[in-house]
Amino acid sequence: MGYIIGRIVVKIKTGTEKRASNFPSDPVFVGIGGREFKLNTTKNQFRKGMLDEFIIDENSDLLYPKLNRLSTGFTSSIDETYNSPFLQYDDLDLFPKYVRYHPNSNTDDWNVDSIHVEVHEYIKKKRPTGKIRKFKSPIDDTWLSINTGLFIWLKEFH
Repeated sequence: MGYIIGRIVVKIKTGTEKRASNFPSDPVFVGIGGREFKLNTTKNQFRKGMLDEFIIDENSDLLYPKLNRLSTGFTSSIDETYNSPFLQYDDLDLFPKYVRYHPNSNTDDWNVDSIHVEVHEYIKKKRPTGKIRKFKSPIDDTWLSINTGLFIWLKEFH
């Protein structure tokens, strides 16, 4: 039976430093299982002192859900033309886990207080197995920009 990544939960808290907020048009991505997902919803995210939560699964609430979702083999109301490939749970250690900031200008920056990511294992075409791996930023209160770096690599914790 194939064990796949069935749900990814990303929690990012923006810092409280002056100019901590991300500019609304600057994209943020999470890299898990060998691909990236753009963390963008209709809400106003990445604001100073705020905790944002993103749930990526077969019915993802991210913008462009046809392209930013996981495939689990369940029936979905989303057009299957853009069906995402299955991401294998056992392949998690083969690929880096990270959050990447993509500023639109050289003067944009973003203060990240903390990042927590949960990756949930599913049995293909069935329900969750209950197995969850957790990752977090190894350091808190980090600035991301063209001048300071664009990635925060994630470390597994128990």
